[in-house]
Amino acid sequence: MNLVQETLMKLARQASFILHDYYVLTSAYFNKDLDISENHRYVLKQLPVSCQLTSESSLVLIANVRLWDNEMLLRSIMEGTIKFVYLTLGTNEERESKINEFWEVLPAISEIKRTKRAKTLVDSLPEPLNSDMVFIKDVILDDEILEELEKNTQENLEKSWSKDGRIAKLLKSFHNILYIVILMECFIAMVLVVN
Repeated sequence: MNLVQETLMKLARQASFILHDYYVLTSAYFNKDLDISENHRYVLKQLPVSCQLTSESSLVLIANVRLWDNEMLLRSIMEGTIKFVYLTLGTNEERESKINEFWEVLPAISEIKRTKRAKTLVDSLPEPLNSDMVFIKDVILDDEILEELEKNTQENLEKSWSKDGRIAKLLKSFHNILYIVILMECFIAMVLVVN
């Protein structure tokens, strides 16, 4: 093992301990009596857990000197963190509304899109192939369920969470930070290689 990998392994190990401490603190915070429902408390626990697990994967790549392979994971971590911050800002009513949108409405919108894409695919196939597509047909929702979902979702809601909406404004400012982090990783790697 060379000096670069040894140093990166030490840094990754230290960062892993810090992540664990952060997880313990956030779990303790959300286990307290808060003015939010149990379901919303659960949702607010899941984003940090997801970010922590992805961060652990990122640290494994760093420890193995795979800095460039890290970029996709860093973006995912950054986006999850920004969504978490967004969900926790505002009054109790605003937070409850945003958490409901994130956990209930956005998945419904995804189901609608998935159903429409599957229908388009199945309808475009010739009959012999069409009948073999049972696994795709299982994804298609019944018309009544689809209609109900469409009625209960709002287009502007999807836009607020999409890459062009409210979250996007936060993400754009943080993407610059992401690139700075990547540049710092490269600089650290170069310094370690030179030494």
